[in-house]
Amino acid sequence: MVSIAKSASAWWAAWKWVAILAFLLGLSLWGNGCQYKRAITAPLRAESAALKDAAEKSLQLATDGQERERKLLAAAELAAGQLSGAGKDYRRAVANRPLDAHCAPGLERMDATNKALGQSQAEKGATHVR
Repeated sequence: MVSIAKSASAWWAAWKWVAILAFLLGLSLWGNGCQYKRAITAPLRAESAALKDAAEKSLQLATDGQERERKLLAAAELAAGQLSGAGKDYRRAVANRPLDAHCAPGLERMDATNKALGQSQAEKGATHVR
C-alpha cells in the first residue's frame, strides 16, 4: 500500500508545473489588462493634459490682463488729473482776450492748453506764432 505522503508527493510533482504555469498565465493576463486600460485611456489622458495646459495659459492671460488693466487705469487717472483744469484755464484765456471771427487761437490759448496738459514751452522746445 502506498502511503498518502508518497501519493501526495507524486501528485504535487505532476501538478506543480500546472500551478506555476497557471500563476504565470494569471500574471500575463493581469499585465495585458493593465496595458489595455492604458491604451484605452491614452486619448483621454492626452485630452486632459491639453485642457490643463489651456487652463494654465488662460489663467496667465487673465493675470496679465488684470495687470495691464491696472496700468491703464492708473494712466487714465493721471491723464484725467492733468486735464481736470484744462477747461478753466482755456476759458480764462478766452475771456481775457476774445478773438475776432477770422483769427486762429493765439499764444495765450495754446499756453493754457499746454499748461493743462503739463507741458511748458521749454519741454516742447518750440515757440508759438500768433
